[in-house]
Amino acid sequence: GPAFAGFVAEYFGLAAPFVVAAGMTIIVTLLLTTIDLEGVSSFGPTGILASVRSAAGDPRVLGATVAVAIAGASSALVTLLAPLELQSSGSSEGSIGIAFSVAAGLFIVGSIATKRIGLRAVRLKTVLAAGLILAFVVSPATASSAPACVVLMLCATSAVRSVLWAVGYPLGASGANQAGVGLGVVMGLLNLVWALSSVVSPLLAGALVGPFGARGTFAISQVVLGAGLVIGWLGFHVRMPEIGRASWRERV
Repeated sequence: GPAFAGFVAEYFGLAAPFVVAAGMTIIVTLLLTTIDLEGVSSFGPTGILASVRSAAGDPRVLGATVAVAIAGASSALVTLLAPLELQSSGSSEGSIGIAFSVAAGLFIVGSIATKRIGLRAVRLKTVLAAGLILAFVVSPATASSAPACVVLMLCATSAVRSVLWAVGYPLGASGANQAGVGLGVVMGLLNLVWALSSVVSPLLAGALVGPFGARGTFAISQVVLGAGLVIGWLGFHVRMPEIGRASWRERV
């Protein structure tokens, strides 16, 4: 997708990939109208707010929420700033598109690798480790605005972010089962958190770029992410007596 859009924009103008995407969207939408939904079960009211409160009390749901929030926020941040940095260094639309396509390929590889590990990866410790690694691999773009450093950061963050995505939703599903709430409620909650983080992150990043520049904004994001994860993990440990030590270790 990014490589295609980059080259099309470079040779046919910025509007061209949007026109192609619009045409493809129309085709997909028309195909969706052919799906037969007869016999699909319907569900009555289930007390969404009560279900959300119950789910929020489970550490796994909270861990999944953190994973999705970090993934959404970091994705929006990198998607906003990386092209600006690459373009300011003289990179063409096509080369920027290739960089994003390579990063997407690494995302796929990371997702497959996490899936191969299976349930052993679906733990709060995985979320913590991936989050801390994500904060670290932003360092090349913090240290330099050189295209190689920005592309390295783009690819590394994509690979680490794939772990957060691959672990977050199964972790939330596990928490939903433990809390006794509907799976749809937890999945909806995670999608809501992802959407909010994806909206807020570029707004904050855009506001910070003016006074601090892209490198400063990346540095601030590293500090905020690392400190937030450490504080959150310590907060979880404070709750251990309430949850039960054996239960906590099992959930982690």
